[in-house]
Amino acid sequence: MSKLSAPKICIVSVTWNKKNDILNLLRSIANEAYPNKDIVVVDNNSSDGTVAEIREQFPKVKVIVNAENIGGAGGFNAGMVYALSKGCYQ
Repeated sequence: MSKLSAPKICIVSVTWNKKNDILNLLRSIANEAYPNKDIVVVDNNSSDGTVAEIREQFPKVKVIVNAENIGGAGGFNAGMVYALSKGCYQ
């Protein structure tokens, strides 16, 4: 499937102080062959270096950094607002 024929999708994940878990997830997603995807990580104010590590290892991943922990639902909503603004399918 070419990028032109593949619908654009966004993969949204929310994290809070789970650096190793989110890095493992991103490694797994990076191995997927789907050609037209954006990856969005919403960080709920982690204090374990999550954001810096994502930006270093996965520079193409969009990282949304919340000023406080707004919970899983709040974080996911922030990610979905971004994804929909980029034309991703629901």
